[in-house]
Amino acid sequence: GPHHHSDRAVMLPMRTTTNPFLSAAEPDGMPRLTTRVPSAIDFNPSPSFGVGSPSALGMVPRRRLSAWFSTVVLVVLLLAARSAFLQLFRGTYYQALAEGNRIRILEISARRGILGDRYGRPLVQNDPNVQLAFSPVDLPAVFAERKVMATELSGLLGRPADELLALFGKAQRSSYQPVVFHEHLSHQQAVRAAVLQARWTSLRLLVASSRRYLNDGVFSLSHVLGYLGKLDADELSVRRSEGYAFSDTIGKSGLEQTLEPMLRGRKGKEQIEVDALGRRKEVIAYQPPSSGLDITLTVDRDLQVMLEQSLSVGLGRVGKRRGAAVLLDPNNGEILALVSLPTFDSNQFSQGISTTDLARLSVDPERPLFNRSIQGTYPSGSTVKPIVAAAALQENIVTPRTTILSSGGIRINRWYFPDWKTGGHGPTNLQLALAESVNTYFYYLAGGYQEFPGLGVDRLTSYFRQSGLGQTLGVELKGEAAGLVPNPAWKQQVVGQPWYIGDTYHLGIGQGDLLVTPLQVASFTVVVANGGILYKPHLVRQVQNPGGAGAQTVAPTVIRAQVFAPEHLASVRLGMRQAVRSGSARALGNLPVEVAGKTGTAQWSSSRDHHAWFTGFAPVGRPEVVLTVLIEEGGEGSDTAVPVARDFFERWAQTRG
Repeated sequence: GPHHHSDRAVMLPMRTTTNPFLSAAEPDGMPRLTTRVPSAIDFNPSPSFGVGSPSALGMVPRRRLSAWFSTVVLVVLLLAARSAFLQLFRGTYYQALAEGNRIRILEISARRGILGDRYGRPLVQNDPNVQLAFSPVDLPAVFAERKVMATELSGLLGRPADELLALFGKAQRSSYQPVVFHEHLSHQQAVRAAVLQARWTSLRLLVASSRRYLNDGVFSLSHVLGYLGKLDADELSVRRSEGYAFSDTIGKSGLEQTLEPMLRGRKGKEQIEVDALGRRKEVIAYQPPSSGLDITLTVDRDLQVMLEQSLSVGLGRVGKRRGAAVLLDPNNGEILALVSLPTFDSNQFSQGISTTDLARLSVDPERPLFNRSIQGTYPSGSTVKPIVAAAALQENIVTPRTTILSSGGIRINRWYFPDWKTGGHGPTNLQLALAESVNTYFYYLAGGYQEFPGLGVDRLTSYFRQSGLGQTLGVELKGEAAGLVPNPAWKQQVVGQPWYIGDTYHLGIGQGDLLVTPLQVASFTVVVANGGILYKPHLVRQVQNPGGAGAQTVAPTVIRAQVFAPEHLASVRLGMRQAVRSGSARALGNLPVEVAGKTGTAQWSSSRDHHAWFTGFAPVGRPEVVLTVLIEEGGEGSDTAVPVARDFFERWAQTRG
């Protein structure tokens, strides 16, 4: 009926298919519903297919299929090769890199050695220094976050945010060694920094040390001790192999610079484990730092203060600011005091000197950073006459009793070489010549006159050099000047003129082109005082580990064992003693200690005042100290340098007890 449903399937018209996985149509027109597994033949074109004809597999062109297959194989091979390279050749590196994200090795600063005076009194001190640093590897990766961090730190430190941001950008991002970017935090700043550290995990609060110089308002030791400062780019490139880092300090001048290898110590190391944010979890290994050596200097702090005060008063008395003074022990060359004025405060540099203060010091016409006692070179004036006298005795040019007439000067052709005293000094022997600084006597000794044979320029310059002039003496400070002992070859080469007898005369009284340092004058005065030994002047007396263990005393160094015969120097000492009794240094005659000395007035400019000198020793019988004083443009040595010596010797005599 119309509603009857037949159980037989509805017949569909027969149609063909191009699907190779279906069999051909059955006679009844129905395709088979079963599939078969394709064989290898199905992936190859029929022999009847031409180039570019569709293949049996999805009608894909043969070339495209081959290229696709080759690419897959190539990629697989490349991945396998890269994997093998990373595992076999770079495995250690990446293992260390991964380990570095968890395990870090941090450096621990060493205690810097202490500098003390000859009696062990400290001249410097290491104060705690709270620093703020950042770990480059832990800096925020997103620039916007770093900018926020810089802004917050700017409010804390009072530094421009752009400056801090630029500092972050310069850091080597793979480094996990903390980079110090602010020091000397106050207590309040440290507390606020700790709060910021909780938010910015790359921040580190460190406690290091800062050098403080115990000058008590007397700054002349600044030239001796020097100061510390941060390494500049050039220093860092040279010193990195020695273990220095960007944030380290290094000696920049004075003993801090020259004794740096002994003072700095050796850094320690700490191996720690950190979490994913770079925060410390635990210490895995620890290697303690080794402290720097403590160094005892030859300087006597009390004598240093005393000499600075005497020189300062003397300069003020004549309205001058520039001068130097040296105090040596004639028995071993130890430097008891070394003063150069004007000076500066080392603490300004140690605490981080401002640009304004640095510019002020650098452009000051009085040059406070210049150490006149070892770097300043000046004509010696008559202070070298004791050497000339000793050399003439040594060469049998004169005896202590030889008399030369001083009538006001000597004439060579149209040239006249005067005495300082109009009309001259009359008959003059060696003792009187030294006591009154008689120029005519030393013209004869240096260059001869008429039938009188002098030393001549070669022997004269040789004795000057043997006495320590024209060379550095080796003090443990950088920048020591050699001065100048001129000779005919030098004059011809530099000036382009021959050497004249007048040059020898000028050299014999410490004028002309002769240049000396205050330290050199003090050193050849040591030769006179001790009977002939030229010592290397030195500042280091003893070196020891912290606490005094393993102390090593520095032995005196003899540069020349016997410059002059002792008997000749004894005659020279008598002349220098006579200078105090009745000559140019007689203002020293009534002191509680016997002093011998020589004054000097050195002309260096036709329009400026002369430099004023004094050099001498005390006590005369058994010398304990040699004192040399220079006042730049101070005029007559007897008028300006001798009062400084008098003030010092008077106070020193009281301390001898």
